[in-house]
Amino acid sequence: METKNSSKARPTFLTVICIISYVLLGWNILNALSGAIFGRITSSFEPFVKSIIERDVDLHDVPPGIRSIVEESFDVAYKAMEHATSISLLSLLLSVIALFGVIMMWQLKKTGFYLYTGSRIFILIIPLIFLGFNFITFIAVTTTGIFALIFIILFAVNLKHMK
Repeated sequence: METKNSSKARPTFLTVICIISYVLLGWNILNALSGAIFGRITSSFEPFVKSIIERDVDLHDVPPGIRSIVEESFDVAYKAMEHATSISLLSLLLSVIALFGVIMMWQLKKTGFYLYTGSRIFILIIPLIFLGFNFITFIAVTTTGIFALIFIILFAVNLKHMK
């Protein structure tokens, strides 16, 4: 007969990556929460910022390749300001789901891995939906995706310890 004391112990490696994930997801949640709260304020600045850039930024002497990246950056910034609340709310929701997934993995439940993985994949799609597919979003999604992939792999290595 098996008692509670003889239940599986959480491996140290899983404990470490869960703690790191708690910290990173906590930061993501706070960031997304502040974005959701102040998103309306941010979007109200868009016309003001746009008029300053159009009035004060002269790109005529800038080489064409760099000019297109700068102009694309401005477009992405406008879209980000316009959709700040929506982006933040979706990020908040997906980060909370990922946090629940990590909590479940802390408890050695395999379902947590799938929650975490799904939410991390969907969070990569948010910039593409709201900001479009361009060089800037490609770099952001790729960078975020690399870190997400690393953590997904680290958690996947520990799947054998979960039930």
